[in-house]
Amino acid sequence: MIVKYKILKLKEMIMLIAVPLCFGLYSIMLGQDTNWDLLNYHLYNPYSFLNNRLGFDLAPAGLQTYFNPFLDVLYLWATGCWSPRVVGFMLGVIHGINFVILFYICKHTLKSLKISNNLSLLLAMAGILSIGFLSEVGTTFHDNIGALFCLLSVLVVVLSINSILENKKRAIWGIVLSGLVIGLGAGCKLVIAIYAMAICFSFFILPVSLINRLKFSVIFGVAVLLGLSLTEGYWFYKIWDEFGNPFFPQFNHIFSGDLAQSTPMRDFRFLPKSFWEKLIYPLIFTIYPRRVAEHPYIQINWLILYVTVIIFLSNRLINFFRMSSSFRSLSPEANFLIAYLCLGYLLWLNIFGIYRYIINLELLLPLVLFIVLTTIIKSKWSPKDIAIIIMVMSFVNVIIAPDWGHAPWAKKTFYITSQDIQNKDTKIVFLAGQPLAWLIPALNTNAHFIQLIPNFSVSDAYWRRAQSFISDGDYYVILGRGKKYSAVKVDERLHKIGLFLNRSTCKTMDAYLGATVIQYNYCKVQKELRH
Repeated sequence: MIVKYKILKLKEMIMLIAVPLCFGLYSIMLGQDTNWDLLNYHLYNPYSFLNNRLGFDLAPAGLQTYFNPFLDVLYLWATGCWSPRVVGFMLGVIHGINFVILFYICKHTLKSLKISNNLSLLLAMAGILSIGFLSEVGTTFHDNIGALFCLLSVLVVVLSINSILENKKRAIWGIVLSGLVIGLGAGCKLVIAIYAMAICFSFFILPVSLINRLKFSVIFGVAVLLGLSLTEGYWFYKIWDEFGNPFFPQFNHIFSGDLAQSTPMRDFRFLPKSFWEKLIYPLIFTIYPRRVAEHPYIQINWLILYVTVIIFLSNRLINFFRMSSSFRSLSPEANFLIAYLCLGYLLWLNIFGIYRYIINLELLLPLVLFIVLTTIIKSKWSPKDIAIIIMVMSFVNVIIAPDWGHAPWAKKTFYITSQDIQNKDTKIVFLAGQPLAWLIPALNTNAHFIQLIPNFSVSDAYWRRAQSFISDGDYYVILGRGKKYSAVKVDERLHKIGLFLNRSTCKTMDAYLGATVIQYNYCKVQKELRH
């Protein structure tokens, strides 16, 4: 018996080590990440932070210029220390650690059902084979890294539930740790804040007194704010000090920073169009996956989960009034997870609607689906059969996961050669569109970089600040790729600050991301003659 136990533990440890390593290898197989966000701000923001360019440049990456650069600083530092392949491997391994946390969530949530660790491993594997997670392995989107904070916070609560139910003092420390972890994550990526709210409200599902539920929620909320202040506090202060708005340029209708218009900013592209769409949104984005993303996330798991959870909750509600139950009762851990996923989904549905932002819930989907199905299905299907079916459904994602852009590996992550712009006489480089800001660390020049076509509504003060950078020297403009960044539009913006585009000087430069070359047109900019 002891020997068998040791063999099972050894197999478990091998899986927990091997799976993250496999994701590291998978990342290498995919190639150099070239996603749009990387080109727009994941390279520029840390470069700007490390070189104190916050007020030196002017929105070269649009509104994303002012996102917290903490995680990106680590990425840029890694690209300077190791080869691109090593960095890609490390990113894949870090993303793969989600499997380890998922396994322990499965193991401790299902222990009351006496489910074997093999099924917990299977469900954890089904989780990380979800389509959203796979599409971002080895990329700098940070949704997979954000999932680490969310899942670890959930795991700490799951591990603390027995202490919470027994009202032990150590339960408080578990709640504080959980809040601190997800708060740190929310500071790195503010989207995570909605999942901190989901955990906070999920405490009300636990079978303890109302006073204790309130107490645990408040303690958790305070810990979240503490964690948030540790990773975002300094950046909030820095942005507020520079622009008069800690969220600049977002929420500028509240804070009224000088450089942006005081109008609400929100991306409505992926949100449901009506209340009725909200009721059937899993059906809608299953049939029309581009409703929630730029790339098609072809999956059916969300629709299956949605239907089964509705059946499960409807039955619970009916039986609550009848004072009876046709389903077996669930453990507090399972109830907490179901509440967290449902609340997290509702917050996501009403605030974002962007598929990438739901990845941490997607990772838990197979486990919650397993819990609900084993509760409501009365047939000859064993828990093992259900777990295998869920695993097969997830395995298909390996083939159909969308690709956000990859290039063959090269010796350098990025580089560019443009002797004109890199000349010491260059004082200003204007950028016409996005994503162009990745060229700034590649050029590595002391010139100011100013965005002519920012993706937020700027004020007259924006153009006055741009004009204040003008001094004796050379000026250039790098043109974005696409018709909306036409020379006519560029001239219109340059005219605001007394400059014009000299079309006769236009040239082409080659910029390399991995082994892929991207060509950009750039031209000289000159002062208008004043009469």
